[in-house]
Amino acid sequence: MTVKITGFADEIAPELTAQIAGLKGLGMSYVEMRGVDGENLIYHTDEKVEQIKKTLDDNGIRLSALGSPLGKILITDDFTPHFEEFKRAVEISHKMECPTIRMFSFYLPQESDPAAYEGEVFDRIGKFVDYASANDTLLLHENEKDIYGDSLERVLELKQNVQGLKFVYD
Repeated sequence: MTVKITGFADEIAPELTAQIAGLKGLGMSYVEMRGVDGENLIYHTDEKVEQIKKTLDDNGIRLSALGSPLGKILITDDFTPHFEEFKRAVEISHKMECPTIRMFSFYLPQESDPAAYEGEVFDRIGKFVDYASANDTLLLHENEKDIYGDSLERVLELKQNVQGLKFVYD
């Protein structure tokens, strides 16, 4: 069995060159890429993404996953522009030769009952999963404070209600 050691290089530094130096210093050849030059990878232009990919390739570093901010909006926010960001993330993950994306399950209004929003959460994540599946991409849900999937119980509900979604438990 092969084990890939990976991590977030934007916690080393915002600049790609410093990230690469840190990864190499640790003997790592994989990164879960979130931020480069102070901005999440999904917000960079095609030209910048190509430049990042070439720099990583030249240094023998590959992506283990694309760490996205997807699902980090209020469940009551307009989903349409967020879904467009999601499609862009899928496109970039393929450009980076890493069709794996980490995402989240939407912030809930403060002091609300999560059960009141579960249908909308399942529907939105189901749309993400359907699009991802049709585009040979794997989605990994990460738990986080104040999102729908912030507890083990609700992560289990996601697992039971959204087929094809995989999980990272932090």
